[in-house]
Amino acid sequence: MASWRRDLQELESYVKNNPQIRISPNAVTIRSEHRPAFYELFDRTRASFIKEHLHTELEKSNELSLGWKSVCNSVKNKMDLEAITVQSPVRDLLSDPLTYFTKLLFQPLFDLLKSNIDADEFEDKSKQIVIKNYNNDFGVGYQYWAVLALIQQLQADAVYTVVAIDDQIDTAMAEMGPGVPPKQDTVPEAEATKTLLFENVHYCSFLTPRIIIRSKLLKRFVAFRPGFYRVLWQSQKLSENQEWLNIKNLKDTALVDLWADLALYVSDNLEDLALIADVYNMARPDIIVDFEEKDGWFESDGIMSILGHHEKLKPKLGSFLISRVPVPESARLNIEKQIVQDIGMDESSPQYEKLEQIDAKVIEESQTSNQNPEITIKPAIELICAGYDSSSMQSIVKRMLPEPSAVKDITASPDCCK
Repeated sequence: MASWRRDLQELESYVKNNPQIRISPNAVTIRSEHRPAFYELFDRTRASFIKEHLHTELEKSNELSLGWKSVCNSVKNKMDLEAITVQSPVRDLLSDPLTYFTKLLFQPLFDLLKSNIDADEFEDKSKQIVIKNYNNDFGVGYQYWAVLALIQQLQADAVYTVVAIDDQIDTAMAEMGPGVPPKQDTVPEAEATKTLLFENVHYCSFLTPRIIIRSKLLKRFVAFRPGFYRVLWQSQKLSENQEWLNIKNLKDTALVDLWADLALYVSDNLEDLALIADVYNMARPDIIVDFEEKDGWFESDGIMSILGHHEKLKPKLGSFLISRVPVPESARLNIEKQIVQDIGMDESSPQYEKLEQIDAKVIEESQTSNQNPEITIKPAIELICAGYDSSSMQSIVKRMLPEPSAVKDITASPDCCK
């Protein structure tokens, strides 16, 4: 007999031997003196099911959790942060994968105890619920790991955020329907903070970066925008130092599909990064990044998304596709060939010359000596097989390096982020 079914039998026996516990199709009554033992058996049954039927997903999630915690502790300590905040349920997956999975089985197991479903139906229903949630939350969690790894490699020494009005602040925000003229207002200024905030609200006045860091390595500011949604207000002022794309010209494309998993913006001036998009305009990204966290993604058409994003958004410094798993050489060659064909350049183009490997020390020396390292241009779309190696983000860092003559001291003054 499967281990989870043995635990289920023990749970059912405990309920049967304690008639004060009443579980019917319409009600559940568990007296306080029975709750500790009941829920110990209840939790053991759920955990046994996960370990038996979803061990692959649990193993991958444990690996993600270890990678997240490692880079999380490093960034938090080096930046002297008070918190790195992730909203549930992704927070649960990153902090304690087994607890994340067992939470998803709370209602199905009670349905089984209520005799609303049988054990076979419980297995099928539980697998469907877990896989559906896991496929989404694991992908988001891996993206959050990559953002944090990039922040680590950029040697961030300060963090800022732009808090736009959203439907949690103004409950009428979500009620604005078609035909309502957009409200005009100023975009909030970036504020210094001690919290890295990972979130993505869906009804908001302006699309703003919740995370902006000051990079000690680049001597510039970098804004992170994971995810896009259509916002409702019109900004009274657009930065003259940004290039703006007219959203109306992109009306043939669903905006959610248009946006890459992550857009990066780099500037010497903090105020240039406060707005990513208003109702009519979006800032052209410096770099876009898409992620492929699934096993064997390269066997399908996974490359099509980044090709579409690159074509529409035209990032100034290029695009990256980050893979959690290694990509076989044959698949990598096919991907590179497809990139060449789709963006209309042949392999002899200077944009396809190889980049000599340089480490972070060489980058820093080039900054201090005002000399360019020996760098040739990488492909417009670069594939990185990152796994959980934060140093792999150096490829993105290198693309952000300014010309030495343009490097300036961007140490924020006390009143730069009122």
